[in-house]
Amino acid sequence: MELVGQLSGRVADQVLSEAQADLGIARYLGKQIDNQSYAFDPSNPTGNPFLRSDGTYLPGHPYRAALALSIAENADTALHGLAPEQLHASAEAEHTRGVDFTGIAALFVSVMVLLTLAAVVAGPPKAWLAGSGAALTVVGLILFATVQFS
Repeated sequence: MELVGQLSGRVADQVLSEAQADLGIARYLGKQIDNQSYAFDPSNPTGNPFLRSDGTYLPGHPYRAALALSIAENADTALHGLAPEQLHASAEAEHTRGVDFTGIAALFVSVMVLLTLAAVVAGPPKAWLAGSGAALTVVGLILFATVQFS
């Protein structure tokens, strides 16, 4: 693990992922050696003390589903490369950014309404509507740049 402390970025993530996969394989093989004594060899039916001569389990040596699941998970090297925390954080960030852009789009729709009203209305309200539309346009552009480049 000292090597990972000296690396950074994608290389460190890749090395850490490979190390976790190797650790999973080592745990899987260790469980086979230490805990798995259910191998059946037809050429030597009495070679395993946990099994009957036909290969079925003896009483007191039941199949352990939790151990089998753990072995299956540890043997799956692709599973060790997954990073759900990072994917969740990325999804949350994309969702937040999408909501921000939706709000900015709504702001530009209101600008279009104000400028349309300014084109239709005559007199002093026309200047207020056009000025408000222009001010909201500037605010929308600033917000867009902030969201886009943050």
